[in-house]
Amino acid sequence: VIAKKSQNIPWTISLDGQRKKHRRIRRVSIDKFYELVTGEANAFYQLCMALPEVIKQTVADTVALLPHDTVFDELINSSASSFEPALYMLGFETYSGFNKI
Repeated sequence: VIAKKSQNIPWTISLDGQRKKHRRIRRVSIDKFYELVTGEANAFYQLCMALPEVIKQTVADTVALLPHDTVFDELINSSASSFEPALYMLGFETYSGFNKI
């Protein structure tokens, strides 16, 4: 699902020296898959932008149930505002919506 670049292209193979493809068999990156499913061009981008807050809330709700762990403290107290965009750009720079970061 995670492709090197954003794509929605026919999957082409070589069979007995001839190139074959079927109109319904495609190579689709995750951003294009979310676009097909939701109808929103930037749906995967929107999900990625929402994840840090969801993770932070989940960790905050769960941390009381776990023994004290300094890793959770560091995650909760870190300034992640520039970390996520940098991380996303490493893998998704050609994906829909990520050119805005």
